[in-house]
Amino acid sequence: MISIKMSFLLVFSLLTSLSFTSKAQSLRGKIECAKSVLKAGAFSRCSLTIWPVEESFEKSLIELKGKKIGGIFYVQNLTQIRRSPNNVDALVSDLDVVALNAVEIQDFYMLELNGREIPVEIKIKEVQKTQKVKEFNIFKLMALEDHFLRWVVVAIVVLLLTLFVISYYVKKKIGLKSVKKNTVNIKRLLEKAKKREDFEKLYRYKETFVEQFQQESELTNFLRKIDELQYQRTWSEHDQGEINSMKEKILANKEAWK
Repeated sequence: MISIKMSFLLVFSLLTSLSFTSKAQSLRGKIECAKSVLKAGAFSRCSLTIWPVEESFEKSLIELKGKKIGGIFYVQNLTQIRRSPNNVDALVSDLDVVALNAVEIQDFYMLELNGREIPVEIKIKEVQKTQKVKEFNIFKLMALEDHFLRWVVVAIVVLLLTLFVISYYVKKKIGLKSVKKNTVNIKRLLEKAKKREDFEKLYRYKETFVEQFQQESELTNFLRKIDELQYQRTWSEHDQGEINSMKEKILANKEAWK
């Protein structure tokens, strides 16, 4: 009886241990780049492979953007995440990275991701030093670029708004001057009109009269009279006197002029 209980406990312990080991299975990774020798401060295209992972781990890989890997790389962008064709348990991420410092490559670097530390092998020979390249300069440059772009956008918006306001007021001012100029010209033509030819010339500006003189009845009668007389061969003294009288009334009505 005792042996049966002991056997049961041993089997249970073994199953529990196997389950725990499976769940606690550690992740591993590797980084491979297009070139085996990189230069500090230069951009490179690399790929990060992590295994064994489930499909949901893809969200964790997206968090790599803007982070550093092992003090060697700064991840500027993730272009693609996919399953490895050689290992269904592995996820491959295509990275655009910047090599930060000239360092000797170690066997493994620890990558903090999703609250876990993952040992990652970086398969490059070396990162070569370039003149006056420092880690903080890269971040400072990126920050300056973002800051500069924001100010460029703000400056363009302000410039467009300023041009719009200036254009609006200039057009408005020109329009008012134009209206005033047209009114003065019409009044001058009317004041100088004495002969038949003068009044017939005025009739050609009837649309301007309508726009600039508000007393519609007086203006309509005046223009209608000119229209009637311009088809006559000659104007009599009575016709000329009637036109002159209507002209004087229009000029005297100062409030009707705009």
